[in-house]
Amino acid sequence: IDGNLAEAPKPLHPAVRQALVTALVVALTALLALAAKTLIGPVAAALIFVLGITVAGALCGLVSALAASLVAFLFYNFFLTEPAFSFRFATSRDIAPLVIFNLCGLVAGILAGRLKDHAEAARLGNLRLENLLELRRALQAADRQQDVVAAVTKATYNVVGAKVSLFRPEGAALVA
Repeated sequence: IDGNLAEAPKPLHPAVRQALVTALVVALTALLALAAKTLIGPVAAALIFVLGITVAGALCGLVSALAASLVAFLFYNFFLTEPAFSFRFATSRDIAPLVIFNLCGLVAGILAGRLKDHAEAARLGNLRLENLLELRRALQAADRQQDVVAAVTKATYNVVGAKVSLFRPEGAALVA
């Protein structure tokens, strides 16, 4: 078998993945809302959409939460409110779902963004600590100057992402 034929598929771009996840969440929410309106009533359907917006925001961030809130409002207005199958408002009270859905989307997105920022900061902090621990172990095991240089060079590359060179003075010149 040719090795080129067995290549693993490329992972989806994060924006595409987020759009697909958001679309799936909104589609499932819409189906549940349709069922809820029939079984329980329109208030339950609206609450299900709020849950879907919150889930989209928690999974994918602010943009996804806002997109989910817009789609949820359009779906809710078109299918679940009177007059059905139109985007008209029967009363001024029909504007409330738009405002509530978008506020939920904004809050969920902001909270999800903060959570992701904190998780990323924690991940980077752990990575730095792991690199420092690895450097400490390598320096303790170093018997020669070359071992120290190799340990510091490797640790610096892991933290900064760039190759470094260490120089020492030898007379009037610097020597690698």
